[in-house]
Amino acid sequence: MKTKQLFGYRFSMNLPFREKLLATYIESKEKEIKSAGHPEKLMDDMNYSEITTILLSKNVTHYYLCAPVINFSQKIKIKDHYQFQWLKQIPDQMAQYSFGNSLIRFQKKGSRIVAFFATNIVYGNGDHNTEFCSLNIDVFWNEINKPETEFGATSYTLLLQLLTFIELSEVEEITIEPGHKHGVQKSPDRLLNETPFQITIVNTRWAQKVYRPGEFIVMPHQRWQPMGPRSNPYWKVIWIDTYTKNGLTIQAGKDRRNS
Repeated sequence: MKTKQLFGYRFSMNLPFREKLLATYIESKEKEIKSAGHPEKLMDDMNYSEITTILLSKNVTHYYLCAPVINFSQKIKIKDHYQFQWLKQIPDQMAQYSFGNSLIRFQKKGSRIVAFFATNIVYGNGDHNTEFCSLNIDVFWNEINKPETEFGATSYTLLLQLLTFIELSEVEEITIEPGHKHGVQKSPDRLLNETPFQITIVNTRWAQKVYRPGEFIVMPHQRWQPMGPRSNPYWKVIWIDTYTKNGLTIQAGKDRRNS
């Protein structure tokens, strides 16, 4: 994977696009205020300094999230979405999480977390569109301001899951300098850093295997079976009947439908 193929890093390298996105964001917020019947005075008092800093700042720590990180994060259940005291221990920072066609830029400063989400949607005819939203959390007062949309709800939950997993669990972080690469040739997490800034790969060594203890039933299935001499085998499709297996360890992400 080259960084120029990732939406998050194309986003970071394109200042005019970020400025345009900021203008669109402010315009949409002002329309939202007007449609809600708020007075013009309130619109004049709106402070966009935090989201402006997040979108336009160059002082951002860049993270590339490998697939196991996203997969395991999404399994974390957030018990109470309106109790944020556990976020206090997360250090102050301005960071960007990049994964697939999506990114999350956020700033944790004191008791406040302000985040901006963006996803690049590519249509079948080659057209594309950027869907985005923002939210802010006051950790001290347990207050949140987030959009009441499906995209907003999904992005908000994912942010809490990623912060929990990356900041509060054991993860592996590998920093790649500009012009350098990490990973073997065929690895899905191999990354070539073509940007002028450092990129930190976030991965999990313990998430590379899936463990299934105890006995379980393997359903009947067909299998290609080598026959004849080992030096010159031929292959035959055979039927495997139901049987019981005791314990299993496989590489995470592999499709083992018959296990």
